[in-house]
Amino acid sequence: MDMFSHETIRKEELFSRPRMKTLHYVAVLFPSGECDYFDGSDLSPCRDDALEYDDIKEAELDCAILEARNFNASVETFQRYFQ
Repeated sequence: MDMFSHETIRKEELFSRPRMKTLHYVAVLFPSGECDYFDGSDLSPCRDDALEYDDIKEAELDCAILEARNFNASVETFQRYFQ
């Protein structure tokens, strides 16, 4: 297949931009500088163990539940982008 031929250039589906996928996760930032990630039931120091949400509303709900536990910490939602 010649990338620069007229037939190839007209085929837009071959050159369309790939979709980005956004995943959300919940992190607990402690005053000491430590950061733990919510893995669905507990906190884990490893980001790879973090529970990933497709929907920001679910992540914010778990964030609110963790804030209600009244840690001496900041509970935030973060995003990761995948292509």
